[in-house]
Amino acid sequence: NSTIQIASGKPVKNGENGYVNYFFKTILDLRPKELKNGSVDFYNLDLVNNVKEGELLAEIVPPTKGFHGKTVTGKNIPAKDGKEARIRAGKNIATSEDGHKYFSKIDGQPILHDSKLSVLPILEIKGDVGPATGNINFLGSVIVRGNVKSGFAIKADGDIEINGIVEAAEIVSGGSIKINRGVQGQGKGILKAKNDFSAKYIENATVEAEQNINIFESAMHSFLFAGRKIKLQGKKGLIVGGMAKAGEGLSAKTIGSPMSTYTEIEVGINPNLKKEYQEL
Repeated sequence: NSTIQIASGKPVKNGENGYVNYFFKTILDLRPKELKNGSVDFYNLDLVNNVKEGELLAEIVPPTKGFHGKTVTGKNIPAKDGKEARIRAGKNIATSEDGHKYFSKIDGQPILHDSKLSVLPILEIKGDVGPATGNINFLGSVIVRGNVKSGFAIKADGDIEINGIVEAAEIVSGGSIKINRGVQGQGKGILKAKNDFSAKYIENATVEAEQNINIFESAMHSFLFAGRKIKLQGKKGLIVGGMAKAGEGLSAKTIGSPMSTYTEIEVGINPNLKKEYQEL
């Protein structure tokens, strides 16, 4: 027996969805890089993306049309067109005439949040934040090449990156905070991040992050509050003394001390929500 095709329809081909090509890092990896000699580089984590005025940041690739099919009797089978991809232009963004290309109007840092693309200016402090600079209050992102001295404050709408040590200072970021060395808070240091916080070590300070807290050596006698996760990494991975509260989970190599130092751990409840509940 053999079969012979006597009629065939036309298959439906649905259109492909549009998408956005980004020409900068939209997700920053805050983990330290392992060097060839086995050591870890805590100093060059590149929290802040730099772009130039006129640089192409994103391009929308339009969807394709669908092709209708037909049955063997000649009836049309409708096809679906692909869906358009959308992003919104925020601060310091220029668009092409067709609305498909997005360019930076300034030298700065691109920020993508809820499909809204903006570019924020970057303030670079060559040395320490202290008596020579006074407090810093900036609309964009801040890079400090030196340390932040006791009694001083940095407040920024964007990300904050500090190469050196933060003493008993106040650091408040509308993005993420990265301390390339550590925090020696002397019981008065307060650091608050809208997104993630990361540092090599923390001593005697309070840290609040709405997302994650990543510490690459140790947290000692500090108060840590994370909306999502707290991670202690590196060879030590130590948390001792103070309090650590995380909404989703906490991981460390060593928790507490044989010296009977009181260490309080709490997971499963977003600390900010619990605080609001208690206040109500």
